[in-house]
Amino acid sequence: MTISIFLQSWAIEGKEDDLVKNDLIKIFTNNGSQVKTIELVNHKDGNGKYVNVEIENLDYEKQVVENISQITYNNLTLKPKISHDIIIKNLPECTEEYIKQECEKIGKCMRVNIKGTTNKYTYVKLDSLEVAQNLVTNLNNQIWHGNKLQVEFSQKNPNKQIGKNNLESQESIDKTPVKTELSSLKDFYKSSDYDLVTQNLKIFISEICQNLSNPPSN
Repeated sequence: MTISIFLQSWAIEGKEDDLVKNDLIKIFTNNGSQVKTIELVNHKDGNGKYVNVEIENLDYEKQVVENISQITYNNLTLKPKISHDIIIKNLPECTEEYIKQECEKIGKCMRVNIKGTTNKYTYVKLDSLEVAQNLVTNLNNQIWHGNKLQVEFSQKNPNKQIGKNNLESQESIDKTPVKTELSSLKDFYKSSDYDLVTQNLKIFISEICQNLSNPPSN
């Protein structure tokens, strides 16, 4: 289940994406929802961004949306919408309109987004969990133009799950050397390069975890 919020350009002007994400994570956390994944997607017309948020407590989705809709962000009233995403793999050559027509034989389809070039797949966004479940049940293993479909619930960016400390799993850490060195902790925390600070923290924590797992022999 995904909660989508459209942020108009003026509400996020001058803010880095990571700062916007952190702001939204705090909003959801303060309303009793642990965020699993969060992504920002540019609007096709360039007049804002969509925030797509997956949360843990699916049983309270309507209450979460109601709570969030009472909140303003930089003077913008948030208007969250619930959607449920499925992914259809092993697609034959077809258009997004064709996929939408086939899916709407079962239930209302909000959006279709084809990805890939040779091994094509598509995300399908639906406004009902029941419709999503029916599509997974009815379309999985169905043959389209000679291709056997693989249909399942979508888990976007599985390596980007957010833990209690908003840190990525150790396996997903990019260990590419950082672009500069910081001479002291004081410089580290005063740095305005948030990407650099985050990357250093990930590397430091990864090294600590490795040393705890494999302590040096005396």
